[in-house]
Amino acid sequence: MFSVWHKLLLVALAGQVLLGIALTVGGTSALFAPLNDGVASDIWGAAGAPESSMIYQQFALGVMGAVTAGWGVTALFLAWFGIGKQQRWAWWALAEGLTVWFILDVGICLWLGVTTNVLFNLALAVMLAIPLAGLYRGTANTRAAQGLAA
Repeated sequence: MFSVWHKLLLVALAGQVLLGIALTVGGTSALFAPLNDGVASDIWGAAGAPESSMIYQQFALGVMGAVTAGWGVTALFLAWFGIGKQQRWAWWALAEGLTVWFILDVGICLWLGVTTNVLFNLALAVMLAIPLAGLYRGTANTRAAQGLAA
């Protein structure tokens, strides 16, 4: 079962990298219109950001996409090499990174009333958390990992 969960996590993380790239190069395209329209509605009360904010929206989505892709590549390597070798430290690194991202991102979205992004984050978190949870029992503490904690 470890192999199945591991493959699902790798696919989800590869999807995260692709999502990040897509946000960077096309975050304001029709592909992301439902998300952008929902966020705009949450912020401005109507679908579509004001014309004067379009460059800022492209900038923000580009930066967010770059961070998403970069974090995804790092997570993919941790999953492939660390979790693939059943290293518990790699599992914790991914689980804690996912937790910090989720709490901060959802927290600021709730504070600002941007519920559309909360729903988007919930979907992404579930796609990553389910296979990650399934992998926990297949990982083990090792001497190498114990040495890292010292």
